[in-house]
Amino acid sequence: MTRFLLDTNIISYLVRGDYPALDLKFNERKNHCVISTICEAETRFGLALLPREAKITAPTERFLRIIAIQPWDSDCAVQYALLAAKQKRLGKPLATMDALIAAHALAHDFVLISNDAAFRQVKGLKLEDWTKGPQRT
Repeated sequence: MTRFLLDTNIISYLVRGDYPALDLKFNERKNHCVISTICEAETRFGLALLPREAKITAPTERFLRIIAIQPWDSDCAVQYALLAAKQKRLGKPLATMDALIAAHALAHDFVLISNDAAFRQVKGLKLEDWTKGPQRT
């Protein structure tokens, strides 16, 4: 069974309803979707920067209550060390949070769902972009 790890940008898009194609694919596969504790942390950081009454706060909190959240573990740490070192040696380092998320996907054989081009350089990473299609304006 394929499991999908949603990147932080995908969480934001889902909450805001930015991409109809993403909403459709998520609804078809939501029972197989998870987020990393790393993405939870990034999302909660973003919320902490907003005023409490921001329109996005309540829907984001609801999303975080219903989505399965996978812990970042020692297998992820090993993958992170290998990935970060490899990318640095290649002269193509990833942002730290991106490397942590990619490592989580690699360690647990998740398909990473993101439209962040930085992930395309990670060899062996299963990556899908569910945002393909028109964006809501």
